[in-house]
Amino acid sequence: DLQIKIYSNKPLTKIIDFAAEKRNKDERFRDVWLVFDRDEVKNFDNIIEKAKKSKMNVAWSNPCFEIWLMSYFKNPGNISNSQSCCSKFGKIFIEKTGKNGYEKSEEKIYSILYEFGNEERAIERARQKYDSSKKECGVPSKMIGCTTVYKLVEELKRKIGDVLK
Repeated sequence: DLQIKIYSNKPLTKIIDFAAEKRNKDERFRDVWLVFDRDEVKNFDNIIEKAKKSKMNVAWSNPCFEIWLMSYFKNPGNISNSQSCCSKFGKIFIEKTGKNGYEKSEEKIYSILYEFGNEERAIERARQKYDSSKKECGVPSKMIGCTTVYKLVEELKRKIGDVLK
């Protein structure tokens, strides 16, 4: 009985309390994942730590989600701002898929990435970048070009595999 509920556009400063409230109302929601970008978030590291203390999982990207998407095609670089990251990913997306362009709102992004990219390599690339940056920098806000979205993808794949068995 795998159920996924997605809530978007919640203020980041209140996201943990919101998620805890939802989890406390329904026991089926044991595994909470918060997914967000560093962008210009000033208390990024504190939010991650508070979530972990609240027994929530965090899939963060620094600076933006496109770092994860880029991993399907190549090793993400040390891109420090969201605008540059999105622009770079857009160029890679066109080059690798032959599509006319990349839109953040693309509903079929996962299918496109799965078809033209390599999910196992994306996980491996993201994990390697995370591990090496963690040793060098220590805190997520300084781990430029990193993401932990791969952990969420691994968890989903594991749960879906369990459902299919």
